[in-house]
Amino acid sequence: MTKRLIHLSLILFIISLFLPAFTFGTSNVYEGYSALLLGPLGVLAYCFVWFANPFLFISWVKYSNKQYDKGYSYSIISLIFTLSFLLYQRLPEGSAGNHTFTIGSGYYVWLLSIVLCLVANHQEDKLAFEERINKYNKNT
Repeated sequence: MTKRLIHLSLILFIISLFLPAFTFGTSNVYEGYSALLLGPLGVLAYCFVWFANPFLFISWVKYSNKQYDKGYSYSIISLIFTLSFLLYQRLPEGSAGNHTFTIGSGYYVWLLSIVLCLVANHQEDKLAFEERINKYNKNT
């Protein structure tokens, strides 16, 4: 079941790239792919939300390498960065200064992708832990 969660996590991430991540006013819509490409520039405005992406990617890799405890940890870090976006009231828009924005559906799909990755890593880590305990109990 957790493999399905990881696959769904990856699919939702890809879908989020084509959905509106956020909007300035009514016309300046930034799709997820724009946010992914321009996100590193957010560091200049003390906006570190973009860093959720590398931690999510690392979490996927850790899952595929059966390092579920590390994948779980990276997923938590990714989730914290992602949720920090909800704290912002204004974002920089080019050289026009900071403006209010509306969070789009792409953000929530991205968030769900991260949560599914976290759940999959947690479930597998829990199973691996139980197996280690059972193996230890058999040996004692």
